[in-house]
Amino acid sequence: MILGLALAFAAPPARVEAARQAVDWDAVEAEAADWLSRYIQIDTVAPPGNERDGAVFLRGILDREGFDTQLVDHGDNRASLIARLSRGGTRPPLCLLSHIDVVPSEPDRWSRQPLSGAVEDGYVWGRGAIDMKGMGIMEVAAAVQIARGGFALDRDLVILAVADEEVSGLGARTLAAEHWDDIGCEYVLNEGGLGQEGALFEGQTVHAISVAERGALWVRLVAEGEPGHGSVIAAAEAPLRLLEAMERVDRGYRAKTVLSPPIVEMLERIGAHKGGFVGGVLRSGLGRSLIVKGQLAGSNASLVQTTVHLTGMSGASSTNVVPSTVWASYDCRLLPGVEPRALLAELEALTEDLEGVHWEVLSELSSNGSPWEDPFFETLSTYAVEGHPEAVAAPLLSPGFTDSLFLRPVGAKAYGYIPIVIDAKERATMHGDDERLSLENLRHGTRVLFGTVLDFAGAPDGSAFLPALRDELAAIPRGTDPASIGEELALRKAIDQRVRQPEVIHDPDRRVELTLVDVENTRRLREIVATHGWPTVGVFGKDGSRDAWLLAQHADRDLAFQAEVLALIEPLVASGEVRPRDHAYLYDRVAVAEDRPQRFGTQGRCTDAGWEPFAIEDPDGVDGRRAAAGIGWDMATYRQVFDCAGLEAKAKAAYAAKDWPVCAEAYAERAAGGSPNAAVQWYNAACCGALAGDLDGAFDDLGRALEAGFTGDPRKDPDLDGLHADPRWEALGL
Repeated sequence: MILGLALAFAAPPARVEAARQAVDWDAVEAEAADWLSRYIQIDTVAPPGNERDGAVFLRGILDREGFDTQLVDHGDNRASLIARLSRGGTRPPLCLLSHIDVVPSEPDRWSRQPLSGAVEDGYVWGRGAIDMKGMGIMEVAAAVQIARGGFALDRDLVILAVADEEVSGLGARTLAAEHWDDIGCEYVLNEGGLGQEGALFEGQTVHAISVAERGALWVRLVAEGEPGHGSVIAAAEAPLRLLEAMERVDRGYRAKTVLSPPIVEMLERIGAHKGGFVGGVLRSGLGRSLIVKGQLAGSNASLVQTTVHLTGMSGASSTNVVPSTVWASYDCRLLPGVEPRALLAELEALTEDLEGVHWEVLSELSSNGSPWEDPFFETLSTYAVEGHPEAVAAPLLSPGFTDSLFLRPVGAKAYGYIPIVIDAKERATMHGDDERLSLENLRHGTRVLFGTVLDFAGAPDGSAFLPALRDELAAIPRGTDPASIGEELALRKAIDQRVRQPEVIHDPDRRVELTLVDVENTRRLREIVATHGWPTVGVFGKDGSRDAWLLAQHADRDLAFQAEVLALIEPLVASGEVRPRDHAYLYDRVAVAEDRPQRFGTQGRCTDAGWEPFAIEDPDGVDGRRAAAGIGWDMATYRQVFDCAGLEAKAKAAYAAKDWPVCAEAYAERAAGGSPNAAVQWYNAACCGALAGDLDGAFDDLGRALEAGFTGDPRKDPDLDGLHADPRWEALGL
């Protein structure tokens, strides 16, 4: 059943087209090329991998854009990344998967160094440009554009960048076994297929989307015998036994050619697109059996056969020594329906009567697949061939296996497709020499992924997420001189403080507002600093300089920028251009983020015992440093400032809801807890008590407020009008 052709030339929904037109694709291409160049320069050749370095690089990009990120440590500087963009969707997430590790290369055979990341002649050059750092950057770039555009999503968008795909699949196996309940993706887009010009016919581009992979059985054929000297030949030697066993395998194993369901569907779609007599042959079951099956069994045997491939021999350590044990390694790839143990039994039968010979299983994985009669497959197909009538999208049985093989058993529908178009020569650079990805493909692939994700995971009405807040940020006039920049910073600070109110911070559904504001403010502050330098007091005024500092203090998703600002402002403290207090707070913020002890004790966390600071350098001297920096409280008092119990938020929410008893109780509890602002807290408790009609409690709390040093004038507060007629009012001596 050919479902894809009807959709192959369908126009994308209007909401997707409108979103794509709003993107500056020239800027996206330039940014993605820079990211890919730097990503390639990070040495993640496996072994040893060192994928943590690549994961940290990607994490830095996504942190700055408001993604929730997590590193999964595998030891030995190996890690995988999980990054989530959540917009309150109701359906299970969509995952965009890539692997961080790359295969080794032979630098002497390359025209440019394999890890150069050179951007030359319209290409980004280097190992991993196609397999698979290029795809990783396309996924990140598309996701970043969705985040920046503020688009609503009906599915969370999850970026997975994993370690060790090229060797053992450690990263994907770990995520599947230990983290999948939290990741929870219903669909995964991974590598596996791509667009190739002239794949079967001149003038036709086939976009192969992998829906299944062959299984794998990695085995050793082991022979044992008597060791001896190389000058003496004996009949029971291990190498001779291995040679005979290998000949048995070579002569005895005969691969059957089978057109699996994905290959049949692929041929039917290609035939329907091609048309004519040749197209009719591809669509005919008899034609495929008589003609196509034999042709595919040649150069494309991996698509239609279970293969037993000799990949190496080992065991000898010296030319003049006959070893007691030698072996040959076989990489066997299995068509759907062929189980590893069944093939092993077939191989064992070929050598079972040979003395001293046995098989060892190194690894085994059964084939698995996902349906192509699926809305996500069809969405991929639509965007793969959009605008290209010479192209056709079709399912593929991948001849190798990818990390998708580990994810399908835990419930994911996984598809393999890198949205690029290359010829056979470029395809050969994967794992070969001079691997490279054209800037045209980088741009096109990002655009395809952007459209696919918005179409499949976007809100059906195409609405922007938090449109009012995003529009408010976008409407802030961009300053061009110190005066206008100061006005801009003041507006940004006001929004920053608004989204840090308790009703936002303590509401999980609204907390993303803070993320959006921090990301946008950080991006703009970075531009201002790059153009004008740090906003000093002398040029931008006290308010402008302090507003800039506040935005830098909240730029936690861009640690590199925070560290840059810290270096800029440190020498300005002595001249009075930056307040010592501002430098102290930012110093501690950066130190804690870099896992170093802080100096001023400004950063901490809430515990069962109350607020506790993170590690402090020279804790005995911290109060002196705080005083020198102009921080008003010593550490003992500072600990009491923080409302770990959330009583302030509870009281404010109760006041807004006119729940006066709860309001009075929360403020009183906050004051009794030793708050440095106890006088104000007791006064607020008195106001709420008066509004609740609890006159006794109100007078008690008002008395405590005055004893604690409250300096306001209660006579002018309408909340206390209910107390004026009581004789105790005069006794207060106001």
